[in-house]
Amino acid sequence: MKDFNEKIGKHIRELRKKQGYSREKLANLAGISDKFLYEAETGKKGVSAHTLSRLAASLGVTMDYLVSGKQDKKHSEIVCLLHDLTAKELHYIEDIVRSAVAFLKSCFAE
Repeated sequence: MKDFNEKIGKHIRELRKKQGYSREKLANLAGISDKFLYEAETGKKGVSAHTLSRLAASLGVTMDYLVSGKQDKKHSEIVCLLHDLTAKELHYIEDIVRSAVAFLKSCFAE
């Protein structure tokens, strides 16, 4: 488990640095303490799914990327587009996507 936590922490730290965020800035964006972020980045603490989700959103990547270090390029672009939307805007986007998926399924149903 320690190796798993260290792997996730490494991905978080690399992305944080790549994006030019201080530990304090990323912690603030994700709604966690900078002390906890340090412990997560160093693998000393595990990260809950909820916190991982907030870190991923703050870094503009998927949770899968933070866990595996791999992310589909197209998925990454979509996540970045959605990153700065408000909760209300995200709700509208979710409705639009659900409607579009239902429409496509009905068009191609056999």
